Amino acid sequence: DELLIKAKEDAAQKKGKIWAVLVAGSSGWMNYRHQSDVCHLYHLLTKNHGIPRQNVVVMMVNDIAYNEENKIPGTIINAMHGKDVYEGTRIAYLGDAVAPENILKMLG
Repeated sequence: DELLIKAKEDAAQKKGKIWAVLVAGSSGWMNYRHQSDVCHLYHLLTKNHGIPRQNVVVMMVNDIAYNEENKIPGTIINAMHGKDVYEGTRIAYLGDAVAPENILKMLG
């Protein structure tokens, strides 16, 4: 029990040091799942795992939420009967900025 408490305390202290880079490198309606997965993972990391929003860098073209084929403009749904995962997702790099050289710059 004492080790478990210590592990939880250590994890709580390290939360601010964890970073994530989420990249959906594809575009177009046919690749909907890539951007929806990134948005879903963003919420899992920030809400369920307590990683600060500023430590989660999202890169996605961002052409799905307002795509003319989207029946509910401004939303991205990740699962059948799921909720909108686009709302609240902070996108740091979008459009043409989603490029290999920007990923390398960020990691370098």
